[in-house]
Amino acid sequence: MKRNIRYSKWLIVIAFMSCNELYSQTEISYNTTKANSATSTPIVGGGKASGILLDEKKQPIPFATIKVCKAKDSTFVKGVVTASDGAFNVESLPLNQYLISISMIGYQQTAVAFNIDENNSDIKLVPIEMKLDSKLLNEVVVKSKKPLIEQQSDKIIFNVENSGLTAGNNTLELLGKAPMIFLDPASENILLKGRSGVKIMIDGRMTNLSQSDANTLLKSMPADEISKIEIITNPSAKYDAAGTSGIINIITKKGQSLGTNGSFSIGGGYSGWYHENDYGRGNTSLVINNRTEKVNLYGSLAASTNHSFSENTGFDEYYDSSDKILNYRHENQNLLTYKSNSQSFKLGMDWFLNKKTTIGFLTNGFMSTRTDHDDAKTLILKEGKTLEVTNLNSQDETSKNHRLNFNTNFKHIFDAKTGQEISADFDYSTFAREANSTINNYLKSNEGEIFSPLLLRNTLPINVDIVAGKVDYIHPLSQHAKLETGIKISDVVTDNNAQFEINTNQVWQNDASRSNHFKYSERIHAGYVNYSTSFSKYQLQAGLRVEQTISSGNSITTNTVVDRNYTQFFPSFSIMDAINDNHSLSLSYSRRIGRPTYEDLNPFIFISDRYSYQQGNPYLKPSYTTAVELSHTFKGTYTTSITYENTVDLPLEVMRRESADNRIVLNRMENIASGNFYGINFSASQSVTNWWTIDTYAGGFYGSYKTTLAGQDISNAKPYYMATIYNSFTLPNNWTFRLSGNYLSALAYGVMVQNSQYQADMGLSKSFSEKKTILKISFDDIFRTARGYYTSRLPGLASSSTNHWQSQIVRASFTYKFGSNKIKAARQRSTVTQEEQGRVNIKD
Repeated sequence: MKRNIRYSKWLIVIAFMSCNELYSQTEISYNTTKANSATSTPIVGGGKASGILLDEKKQPIPFATIKVCKAKDSTFVKGVVTASDGAFNVESLPLNQYLISISMIGYQQTAVAFNIDENNSDIKLVPIEMKLDSKLLNEVVVKSKKPLIEQQSDKIIFNVENSGLTAGNNTLELLGKAPMIFLDPASENILLKGRSGVKIMIDGRMTNLSQSDANTLLKSMPADEISKIEIITNPSAKYDAAGTSGIINIITKKGQSLGTNGSFSIGGGYSGWYHENDYGRGNTSLVINNRTEKVNLYGSLAASTNHSFSENTGFDEYYDSSDKILNYRHENQNLLTYKSNSQSFKLGMDWFLNKKTTIGFLTNGFMSTRTDHDDAKTLILKEGKTLEVTNLNSQDETSKNHRLNFNTNFKHIFDAKTGQEISADFDYSTFAREANSTINNYLKSNEGEIFSPLLLRNTLPINVDIVAGKVDYIHPLSQHAKLETGIKISDVVTDNNAQFEINTNQVWQNDASRSNHFKYSERIHAGYVNYSTSFSKYQLQAGLRVEQTISSGNSITTNTVVDRNYTQFFPSFSIMDAINDNHSLSLSYSRRIGRPTYEDLNPFIFISDRYSYQQGNPYLKPSYTTAVELSHTFKGTYTTSITYENTVDLPLEVMRRESADNRIVLNRMENIASGNFYGINFSASQSVTNWWTIDTYAGGFYGSYKTTLAGQDISNAKPYYMATIYNSFTLPNNWTFRLSGNYLSALAYGVMVQNSQYQADMGLSKSFSEKKTILKISFDDIFRTARGYYTSRLPGLASSSTNHWQSQIVRASFTYKFGSNKIKAARQRSTVTQEEQGRVNIKD
């Protein structure tokens, strides 16, 4: 025993010399201690060490620097920072002897020695206590904090808590600030690496949100509730196979132990300099959690209001049958203004029957109302030169949305040491939407005469019911290997009964040509098996998922029925080689499916004006994506990835003329023949000084699309690149200043080209009262450069549009945390129907 203690002391001294040389920016007096005792249990997937850091009052120390060095030669292995609860976890450690060096401004440095071997691969250190250093407290005020961007071998982590990025934003707007992610300004579609088809997880569970449902749900979530965002580009077989461009995992804030706590947030934004109108928004939320040894009760309420706009200009050019002579040019202008209000809630309970078994109940939902007013004008030019007539279009719509979800869940742990467990979920979800709109179209001559009215009104009710259940089981095969398996069954029934009326001679009559009653039913049977193991310096994962889809789309009005029954296999594979202490390589492969949203399958025609329609496509097929990624990580911090993706039957919106005899432009989702994507990504985090940190992400890509339209082969290919940079400045008196910018170059997007977009943002934040009160202020799109530009050239039709939205805005938020800050959070439940919920399009 004495020999081990003497050996640990010498290791600590060596590690201090190495870690201090590598990382210290100021001279620090050390108070070395002997290694803490540790207990160990074998785990699956390689060696790791975990623990918790406390001060002399037994309170957690967040954002302290943890540096792991090899004991033999003091070589640095990797570094992490402690979480808000003082906890830390260092993973993927090869078999060796290590030292952990712990440093935090204002505290004496501490160290711990431990070994990773075949019999001790999961090291759980006893709580580590740090002592205050009065000298440092008097001289230094800079505090350590989490890096904004963490690059790991399989994902990028965007740490937004306390960053100032959340001020006055909702979660959808916050996603638009994350690396690799851009929001399509016209549709607010979420683009990952310039591609649509991304799926959303919340606290580790799949939601698979489609565009419209993502807008509704994520806008109802204040960004101040978010802790971090994980961006996973190549997920394994245990996830639902839906999603063709990756997964975004949104992690909400959590507490740590028994008792009661909560937080109250209020925020808002203003941009009253647009069109002489006052455009603003506000949001508020309340979160409460109460936990005892047997029961955990939790709930939240949130409300938001938004007054905003979208302004569009552009043109459509119509060519003759030779596609060379210009016949007409339509120059379009429109301004859409809208007001929305939403309320959301969550109420749940976890009942801990014993240390191994938990039963949970959860209900959540939201309600929203929205009013839209759209004024549009189209100048119709003969041969693109002479004004022939002007089309005036005015539309008003009111809508109400409701969603309720009920979940019952169960989890039993057979053996906590080996990780053997079983879990189950059962869900029922219901959606409802009521919308009423009026459409007024007139032609105006050059002399000012108004004629040829086209007056329409409609009701657009939507009802969706979803029932689903799943069971997941984890079985350890050995100390270093495990098997995961599970099944899922879901049933979906939708009912859309769109009724149109047309005004003829001041009398409203049913418009049978536009009305449509559409019903859709779908059942999915899914099962998966996933195997993972570690040996020597390698980590291996292989999985297979199988999904059978049985669906029926019935357009009652047109007596059109489309039935489908197909079964597909979705394999996944990954391997990581820890080459040495500085370098590691990983290779991953996956196959995934992109199913159409229920609304995209509905052949209902939505009228923008007399020359522009949108229509669903009942014959739309699912798409399939194969992805391969090779990643290199240097010192656990810098990661470079090379990716290749191929998608067949890729669905994208296509604009085409309804016929050569008219000038009606029909927008419809079509299965593009194929898409190929190549890319290279790089991220880095650099501390310029002890008060200035720069986080950078950059990527270069090449996208290529091929399809056939109107009998012509069309190819659209273009290289593009994106970059995001965040500057964080730590100021005196708990102030933090942020300056950031992002850029996306022009890229090919189906049959369109989306031109470049960029913007710069800044923010200021301050914490008070031991970080229980936080004030954040931000200014988005400082130079008002954010725009969306789109062009396309198809047989007989050329189009261009520019979209401008409420991008330049001043925001502020205030958060107050009450009760104990050491409360264990509710188990994060993401319900089993959320993949199906995500394919419901509900406009917010």
